[in-house]
Amino acid sequence: MPQASGPASSVPPLPSGEGAGGEASPQPRTWTLVAQWSGRGIKQTECFEVGEEWALEWRTAPGSEPPANFATVIYSAAGEWVDLAANVIGEGRDVSYYHRGGSYYLKIMSDQPWEIAVYNGR
Repeated sequence: MPQASGPASSVPPLPSGEGAGGEASPQPRTWTLVAQWSGRGIKQTECFEVGEEWALEWRTAPGSEPPANFATVIYSAAGEWVDLAANVIGEGRDVSYYHRGGSYYLKIMSDQPWEIAVYNGR
């Protein structure tokens, strides 16, 4: 997971410089760390505020334990389901990009260690 050095960090771009629909990506963005969490087990985060372009990066691995499920759900501050950002068994990592600002929180469910970071894009 990228470490923020000062207020900005770099979220990995999509493979081959393309957007999810195969179109060319816009100009590179500067990413600012909004919040990060790590742990093991079930956690509901505090609310966080993001702008119109933001990213959620996650990583998980079973360590010395057998592989387990890791799932992360994004909710609006009003409690409405927004997205299932992650759902894997065993080791995995990914970055998801979102295009709607607001106030959100995460519900993280796992029996193995995990790390999650949220970034604002500019």
